[in-house]
Amino acid sequence: MERKFLKVIFFSVVTVLITALLPTSSARAKGKRITLEELVIEGNIQKPEAFFILPRAALNFDELQRRENLKERIIRSVKKKPF
Repeated sequence: MERKFLKVIFFSVVTVLITALLPTSSARAKGKRITLEELVIEGNIQKPEAFFILPRAALNFDELQRRENLKERIIRSVKKKPF
């Protein structure tokens, strides 16, 4: 968290310096010089929050009903010769 905060400060200061020090055509012609002081930015980085609500799903228990009688299947397998 602290490292990200320092990166944000560093890149914002570098961006300000680059944009301020880039000479425009009128500044270059007049020979203007811009001196910037140190800039400290303090604060917290806010994380976005998102909430969503899922609609209720219709429960379908039809797939759970066995079409074959399991008890009869077990009895047939026990009565069958193993080899």
